[in-house]
Amino acid sequence: MDGLADFERPQIKSVLNMFIEEGSLPVWISFGGNKRMIYPSPEFADAIVNPQTTTRQSLVSAALDWRKQHGMD
Repeated sequence: MDGLADFERPQIKSVLNMFIEEGSLPVWISFGGNKRMIYPSPEFADAIVNPQTTTRQSLVSAALDWRKQHGMD
C-alpha cells in the first residue's frame, strides 16, 4: 500500500466491509505507524469498554450484548 488513500480503493473497501458486516471483531486500519478503529464506531467502542460511564447510554444495552457475545463478562 502506498498511503491511507488506498483504503478507499473499491477492492480494499470491499474486504473491510466484509469484516464489518460480519460484526464479531473490531476492525482497524493501519499505515505508517498510524492506527484507527473503523468498527465499531468510537461511541459504540466506548460503550463496550466503559458501559457504566459512557455518555452514550442508548448504546449500553447493545454494548453489554456485544461484551457477552465476546466473553468479556
